[in-house]
Amino acid sequence: MVGNIYRSEETSTSTLVITWTEPEGQCPAETYSVKYKLLNKDRCEIVSGETFTQSEVVSSTYAEIDGLKPYSEYVVNVTAMNSAGSGADQTVIVTSGESGMFIIMVI
Repeated sequence: MVGNIYRSEETSTSTLVITWTEPEGQCPAETYSVKYKLLNKDRCEIVSGETFTQSEVVSSTYAEIDGLKPYSEYVVNVTAMNSAGSGADQTVIVTSGESGMFIIMVI
């Protein structure tokens, strides 16, 4: 399983760079699947849907998530992958503020 997910930096009010630690074990990760979806928009509107709306595969232990809206909540999921398959995922809730302040909560 991917280690803790952290807020790395905020590059703008709508962009967040997250980092995580590599999984421990004998089989190192080759790539990571990063998925996210909007849960609550503008603190007022609950967004329905079970599928992740954005997805990318990266080879590093960080990813840039852009297009985030202020005062909204997102679920972010990171999964380590290698030739043997996918590991357990790590999921967090990201809450955005007015000026790009992002709070991450592990779920």
